[in-house]
Amino acid sequence: MGASYYNRYTDFTVDGKHIPIPYIPLKSKSTDKKIIYKVGRSRLDKISALYYDTPYFGWLILQANPAVGGLEWNIKDGQVLIVPYPLVASLQEYKKGVDEYFFFYGKNLPTTNYNVPEVGNKAVIDVGTTPTGIAF
Repeated sequence: MGASYYNRYTDFTVDGKHIPIPYIPLKSKSTDKKIIYKVGRSRLDKISALYYDTPYFGWLILQANPAVGGLEWNIKDGQVLIVPYPLVASLQEYKKGVDEYFFFYGKNLPTTNYNVPEVGNKAVIDVGTTPTGIAF
């Protein structure tokens, strides 16, 4: 049995605030498994439990399947999913990707909320310009 839980959010908490979690690509391995997803019957926690003996790694399966996006309900019926396998090697690869991400981009990413202008009845006057100087 591999790891029973890995808190991936620990790396993305800076001074008590959460920073955005980037997509970290996982390379395919010859040991990876494949499963056909059945809408209404399959669930990522169940797939995780089947292959990893723990239900907590559905997010890792999503990382290995970027075509489905980051949400389980975007997975289409009959879609073949890659299950990164074995678990510990896949987690080590993910952690290495996180470390490389921070090496290149740093950990001082914005943690503040951005104000969205109130449009209401007012016209938005300047929302930006393109590099050619044409307002849009």
